[in-house]
Amino acid sequence: DDRGLATEDLVHIDVAEPAWEAARDRCVLRIHRSLLRRLPTDDTVIRLLELATNSEERVLLSEWRLALGELHNATHDSDAELSCRAGILADESFGLIVEQYPDRKGVVLSSKKRLRQSEWFNPPIEEGDDERSHSPRGEVSLAAHTQHVLNTVTDAWDVLHPSIGRNLFEQAAKFHDLGKADERFQAMLRRSDRTDRWLAWQDNAALLAKSDGMPLTRSESECARVRAELPKGFRHEMLSVQLVANADELPSELIHQSLILHLIASHHGRARPFAPVVNDNDPPDVDVLDHCLSRKERIDCPPHHLRSQIAERFWMLTRRYGWWGLAYLESILRLADQLASAKEDAGGADDAAGAELLEVSK
Repeated sequence: DDRGLATEDLVHIDVAEPAWEAARDRCVLRIHRSLLRRLPTDDTVIRLLELATNSEERVLLSEWRLALGELHNATHDSDAELSCRAGILADESFGLIVEQYPDRKGVVLSSKKRLRQSEWFNPPIEEGDDERSHSPRGEVSLAAHTQHVLNTVTDAWDVLHPSIGRNLFEQAAKFHDLGKADERFQAMLRRSDRTDRWLAWQDNAALLAKSDGMPLTRSESECARVRAELPKGFRHEMLSVQLVANADELPSELIHQSLILHLIASHHGRARPFAPVVNDNDPPDVDVLDHCLSRKERIDCPPHHLRSQIAERFWMLTRRYGWWGLAYLESILRLADQLASAKEDAGGADDAAGAELLEVSK
């Protein structure tokens, strides 16, 4: 490789911690017997391993922090990178998550809070929509965001040249966020309620993908959701799938239809294979860009119902493309969405590009 390493040496390169931190903007440290060769051989590491393999009693977070603090001090001069990670994880202000390996011979230690070292990061799946549905640079319209994602996924396809046609990814990008047109989701983005006059405009140009002031604390986010009457756990991507499931624009081949719909459903990491259960007893009609779904249709077949075919598509596509093959295809749209959002947050996206949604041919 470019570092002068032989091919057989590449299997010994371990960059899991830096890769995690770059992707998640959170600190992480793995402690496991199989990783001893990359850790210093002193009493502080032995102490951490003892805690990691202690199956007799529950280890308190304070004990973990004490041991991590000792590791931080012990490696200050010999391994600055390890010392820094241990110091961050020992700091109460960052929070600490302890996850045990399946073989119970080690643990993964990670921080709860972001390091704030990166402008862009891949949010954990459990964070939902809130963190990615506001922009510090101002409102982002649904049309603009859709165009940004469409441009990004096209560029990605040109570089990667997957075996799947570019038009399938373009269609998935075009439709991926239509579910944000639910009036309750729009009301939440505007920190308003469904009765506000703007909701009667029925103007697609007024639809938002991101708010300029979405509440950032959990309690404020919950208040905005409740005020907008949006059901807990609502997933806009599942509504997007419902809106376009029978669209004339979809290709005639079943496998290609299924791939487009699955790419939409999975672009926030769900639908593998199930959609989350959401109790939505009063969904409104949705009509966006000539894609319509009635209240009755939404109640009769919610996304988490087996009749929605969300899970069925996942298994069919897994059989066709394989476990890793399908995940690879999913990642193209998912990362395009995240990269487009990152550019919007940084002010680098061309807002004028979203004035018109690009018409994608079959």
